[in-house]
Amino acid sequence: MNTKTQNNATTQNIDPHNSATRPDLKDPELYLNRELTWLSFNERVLHEAQDERNPLLERLKFLAITGSNLDEFFMKRIGGLKQQVGAGMGKLTVDGRTARQQISECYEQVRKQERQQRATLHTLLDELREQDVKIFLITPMAQPCSTTAEALEVYVVQHKQA
Repeated sequence: MNTKTQNNATTQNIDPHNSATRPDLKDPELYLNRELTWLSFNERVLHEAQDERNPLLERLKFLAITGSNLDEFFMKRIGGLKQQVGAGMGKLTVDGRTARQQISECYEQVRKQERQQRATLHTLLDELREQDVKIFLITPMAQPCSTTAEALEVYVVQHKQA
């Protein structure tokens, strides 16, 4: 819903019994897009990662959550929209968008979020270095393991000489 519609909805006196003041519920301006609002939610999580009032490691967790959320978003939401496009479904959503339009608008938002994620990651890594926090990358195991304890034991043995 755009600002104009929001302002009109809050300033009008709507009488549900009077058809002249009752909103047209088929008006796409009255509805939010499911995919874009989901991305807006993810952006709010990203803002938590950028908020210096939050503890540093919590900010790092929020950043990780945004990445995980986008992975799921592409698998489920964008995947579903692409299936609709592939099936030739041209039906508009209640907010007046086609699946192709939603994909395009989502990509635009995702690109913006990814730029913000990268910038936030660099900032957080700098702040972690300042706090003398070190991040170690775990390399894949040479041997498959059946339990976490076994995997840890293999890792320690492989890296003992390092």
